[in-house]
Amino acid sequence: MTPDEFLAEVERGLSGGRSTRGRLLAELRAHLEDSVAAGNPPAEAIERVGTAEEFVAAWRAHAAARRTENRRRGAVLALAVATTGALGIAQHASGHRPPAPDCPRAHSAASSHCPR
Repeated sequence: MTPDEFLAEVERGLSGGRSTRGRLLAELRAHLEDSVAAGNPPAEAIERVGTAEEFVAAWRAHAAARRTENRRRGAVLALAVATTGALGIAQHASGHRPPAPDCPRAHSAASSHCPR
């Protein structure tokens, strides 16, 4: 099997976006070309990568793990945003306000409030 035949077989088994598949195939092609340039026969370079089925299975497992991680991160972010909003609404509804800053003017002992 030639590297081009191997790449075509891998491409048939891949799923995902076109740009992602294209980057993966370009990386794989570069890896095979580097191996051949280092003096390895093409068949040996392909053998080091594994069969097309093994490569595709590893890629699919990687992609599934990434999707799961991205979903988990999205859920955590959504929970944080919802919690922040709920706390803001609860504070507003309770009528509590942050304390007013101290009046910068000096007051006499008879006056206990800051004139505004």
